[in-house]
Amino acid sequence: MKKIIITAAIILLTINNAYCANYMTCEQAMNTGKPFVLYLHSNTCYACKQFTPIFAKIMDTMGSQNVVDINYSYPQAKNVCSSAETRTIPAVYVVNPQKRTRSKINFETYYDEITFKNSLTNLLNQ
Repeated sequence: MKKIIITAAIILLTINNAYCANYMTCEQAMNTGKPFVLYLHSNTCYACKQFTPIFAKIMDTMGSQNVVDINYSYPQAKNVCSSAETRTIPAVYVVNPQKRTRSKINFETYYDEITFKNSLTNLLNQ
């Protein structure tokens, strides 16, 4: 029974993060030293449900960006990155470990794909 539960949890986490080929833990992303995208969301959040497909589409068009996906619906998936000081979800940050910066992308741009992608690109290239 324990093996079934563990297998189911792994499958759920894989399905949830299937849109991102470079899904990483926060620790892995920090260790690369490269800027990465931190996406905070939940399966029970209406705005998150609306935004996640947009986020996935944009990340697919951007190539191989490192992404840390924190889904608050899965408590076991939380890690140090989930301590990001955010009051609302979905929330998207660009974290630069070398410069020790974390920049939040303005929520008002989330549903404007071009503006959102430009904001991400600019922050990742700083």
